[in-house]
Amino acid sequence: MDQALPALQQQCVSCHAGNDELGFLAGDNAWVIRMNLLESGEVIVDAPPEESPLLTKGEHAGPHLTVEQQQALLNWLHIERSWR
Repeated sequence: MDQALPALQQQCVSCHAGNDELGFLAGDNAWVIRMNLLESGEVIVDAPPEESPLLTKGEHAGPHLTVEQQQALLNWLHIERSWR
């Protein structure tokens, strides 16, 4: 999460840190954000990480992830999957 969280904070938190259904990045520290994200359905640890909604969302109102940010998220998703 050390590399994934900065990517999410740079590109996603402005829209996804609220207390509504889009608030899957809400939380005041990395562990709370991680738990909210894992419980949200935006991360599916039983599926291949490349199929995560975080990476497959495609175009929407928010900014696009850079290649480096996508790789950071993919690395984190592989780690989460290996812990299961």
